[in-house]
Amino acid sequence: MVSRTLLRMDSRYPTAKERSDLLTYLATARARRSALEEVRRAAVRVTDDLIANVRRMYPQFGKHRPQGFDKGHRDMVLLTHMAANAMFLGETDTIDDQFTHWYKTILKGVHLTPQFLVDTFALWRDSLERNLSPDTFVMLRPVVDHLSAALSDLPVPSGNEVGERRQLA
Repeated sequence: MVSRTLLRMDSRYPTAKERSDLLTYLATARARRSALEEVRRAAVRVTDDLIANVRRMYPQFGKHRPQGFDKGHRDMVLLTHMAANAMFLGETDTIDDQFTHWYKTILKGVHLTPQFLVDTFALWRDSLERNLSPDTFVMLRPVVDHLSAALSDLPVPSGNEVGERRQLA
């Protein structure tokens, strides 16, 4: 938010709205920093919880993709860190420019179904909510929702490469 606003100003004085936005962001910077640190500490725990739930929901996934859970664990820890960084910055433009579009091409390339991604990101959101303080989750949720929607918006692959989906009890 700060960098985007400063770049847009291009050596001029900020407008009243820009000044207000900057002051609002700066007033929350300390809370955002604490939330960033909490998310970084919890990222592996969140991802372990997520992977356990994906294993229950998609028991055949490992058969179709033998290294899928290991690679997925690594990727979801990275995604959790990226979400925390975007939450700290107060905007999603930077994460989209640096990460989201690139990662979306990878998800297209490995032919995961949109339903699998929707389910995985819903489980990720639930895991974050369980493993983070309520204040941190409230700050992080808009970024998580943004990333979940952006990364789930993929074409359906030609074959079912994730296996049968089961309802979690």
